[in-house]
Amino acid sequence: MSKNFCSTLNQLLLFKIFNNCFFLAFIAVFLSSQLRAQNDFAQKTADKFAANQSARPQEKVYLHLDKPYSAVGDTIWFKGYIIEANRQTIDTVSRVLYVDLVNEKTNKIAISHRYALVNSSTNGHFVLADSIANGAYRVRAYTNYMRNFSEDFFFNQKIQIYDEVPALALVDTNAIDVQFFAEGGNLIAGVPNRVAFKAINVLGYGVDCEGFVLSSVGDTLVSFASTHVGMGNFSFTPEAGKSYSAMVRKKFGAWKSVSFPKINAEGFVLQIDNASNKNNVRVIISINKNLKPEDKATLIATGKGEVKFAASIPLTRKTILVNIPRNQLGEGISQITLFDEKQQPVCERLVWANKPKPLNINIKIDKSAYKPRELVSVSVNIADHSGKPVECNFSIAAIDNKKAETNQYDQNIVSYMALTSDLKGFIEQPSYYFDSTQADAQFKLDLLLMTQGWRRFSWKEIMALDTTAAPKFFIESGLSLKGNVVKLNGKSAGLVNLTTVMQQGEAQTIFKADSDEKGNFVFNDLNYYDSTTFTIQAATPKGNKDLTINIAPQNLAEAQTISGDWPADYMKTKQLATYLREMVDIKRIKNNGDKTLDEVTVKAKKIKEKDPRKIYAVASNTLKTKDLAGSGAMNIIEAIQNRIPGVTVTGSGMNVKVNIRASANMSGAVDPLFLIDGVPTELQQLINTPINDLESIDILKGPQASIFGSRASGGVIAIYTKYGNKNYDWSADNTPGVKGIKVMGFEIEKTFYSPKYEVAQEPFRPDLRTTLYWNPNLETDKNGNAKVSFYNNDNTNNSISIRAEGLAPDGRAGAGLK
Repeated sequence: MSKNFCSTLNQLLLFKIFNNCFFLAFIAVFLSSQLRAQNDFAQKTADKFAANQSARPQEKVYLHLDKPYSAVGDTIWFKGYIIEANRQTIDTVSRVLYVDLVNEKTNKIAISHRYALVNSSTNGHFVLADSIANGAYRVRAYTNYMRNFSEDFFFNQKIQIYDEVPALALVDTNAIDVQFFAEGGNLIAGVPNRVAFKAINVLGYGVDCEGFVLSSVGDTLVSFASTHVGMGNFSFTPEAGKSYSAMVRKKFGAWKSVSFPKINAEGFVLQIDNASNKNNVRVIISINKNLKPEDKATLIATGKGEVKFAASIPLTRKTILVNIPRNQLGEGISQITLFDEKQQPVCERLVWANKPKPLNINIKIDKSAYKPRELVSVSVNIADHSGKPVECNFSIAAIDNKKAETNQYDQNIVSYMALTSDLKGFIEQPSYYFDSTQADAQFKLDLLLMTQGWRRFSWKEIMALDTTAAPKFFIESGLSLKGNVVKLNGKSAGLVNLTTVMQQGEAQTIFKADSDEKGNFVFNDLNYYDSTTFTIQAATPKGNKDLTINIAPQNLAEAQTISGDWPADYMKTKQLATYLREMVDIKRIKNNGDKTLDEVTVKAKKIKEKDPRKIYAVASNTLKTKDLAGSGAMNIIEAIQNRIPGVTVTGSGMNVKVNIRASANMSGAVDPLFLIDGVPTELQQLINTPINDLESIDILKGPQASIFGSRASGGVIAIYTKYGNKNYDWSADNTPGVKGIKVMGFEIEKTFYSPKYEVAQEPFRPDLRTTLYWNPNLETDKNGNAKVSFYNNDNTNNSISIRAEGLAPDGRAGAGLK
């Protein structure tokens, strides 16, 4: 049966339904403002949905990756974008983005990074070290707040990582799997039903097929054929008590029997006509059920977190037509749900009433092919749907077409934000549905929405949710450090006072907080990058420091199996083979240069880094913290007493005196110069410095002290604290009441290397790059224009694929491919 015949048959069946509906009383529509008087359930449902969306707004994250696959030793570059899902705006409040590389086979996280979101975007990279095993992976991105919802709605993009040129897989190209989907949810006997289907091959991709439905006695009832990537639909009226089967085959392949959905004896059927009327989406409700004259159903349409339409429907006819104004539904996906007379959801259908108006990104390249290392010039113009220039920040990638395959209908930021982010599983050729040159894109999108499983929310969860309860995972406006404090015996320490020093290079930040009554603490909204040292000091309100501080590990979302059939490894192409062979050469060049050198063993003493706090070379005596183990000293003065030759301590409390032998003049003993981390101080400051802060004590006498001049005529007592030493190994410190830890913060942005060939470079190295250019932060001017230039690799007569993606300040997405 031809595609055109199937399409015509469906239109005729719908026309027949409309003709029947013409003779019925038209169903009045009661919108939200009128619902309370007409239908308490509809109003309650609308209110509950609105409360849920207000209490649980959702976010969408998208990553623009530089290329479709990678090899061990390569780098994956990406730009991350985030929007508020319902309003499609970029004014989201999450400021931390998690990006993971997940092994599909084991569901283990191979790499995990955190990135700071600035103006709803960030950029980063993964270096695929030799320890990464080859195989199927997915790049996953999410915010902490998104963890309150299914992982199916995290950003997930499958990639293949190779460490060798794979052999061509031997597969049965005729084998297909077919699924049938009753429109609205169920097949009901005695009324017209529309059935969608989807056929995929063994690799998980849609495949054209044809078939027919058989009765239990072998009669052919209806034929069907796919119209787009294995999808299609047909209509028929099943009979109660009868069973059905289907015979299906790939075009010109072998026939196979496929099970058919169960037929229910009674119920509701919901069908959508989204093509015959430019102003309305038409909903046809067919009923085969015994009902009371006073029974009513409720039809609710939701989209972008709002109830767009609601109607109370008297169930006095067997076929009912309801018109939903198209402009009322707005852009993007809407969910239409029918609740029966018992207020239970019985039918559901996704519909696309109005296409979004994405940015127009026009890319021009100065030549169609390039010589080796030739300069490539690219200009980009970005405008809105009306042609008005747009100033925005966007990402752009240029790849060598001889090494990486680019499909014009692959996922991009437009198709993801508007469509696939609301659907579960793999969507084939998602950008096809946004191609304005495809006249039948709307019809084929309708097929997709009939076949693709979808549940961003369920009504059962909506109606049961306590909207006053706090979400389990909170919005993060920065990084956090969590832990708890206990006594040395492991029991709760109760409320404690905490002082934390955050050390980033030479910069120090000190902040204080109190734990809760169980000793739990958290420092929120921190902003730090790379490896950062934290030193936490805890004490009870009474000053007891005999405490143990425990730091909670980073709380990552465990990788879950995501819904839907994701394609198997299929990229056994000429481009892939070329790419992998050259990646082997790149690794050789990086590891060995142009020649392989014999192994050389170098022996040398490590030069100890000079402590910048010390201006002298050698101290007369030194006392370290390890020398104080079991001493019971309560302060630094007690630590000095009787432990350093030639140093005497007399008196006690505020009247204590410290002297270094042979430091006297005609007036008597001379007080030494006191230093803390190289800074002159008073004796009292030494007394008040906690013993747990001490790293070491240096004593300088006579000639060693002369470097400090006359003020050190009584010698020098130099105190060095752990806080003053940026290289102190806090992880080895077991001092009660003190905890040091090194924590990885936000990833530091790395700049993509793009060589310049204005002049010959010596020594000559082969240029085997696959990604020729990557810029995650290109800006358009007031006219919407931007220009870039870069150099080709060593390929001759090379063609280049360029993809640009971005968000306008109002959140509208755009993508361009050249």
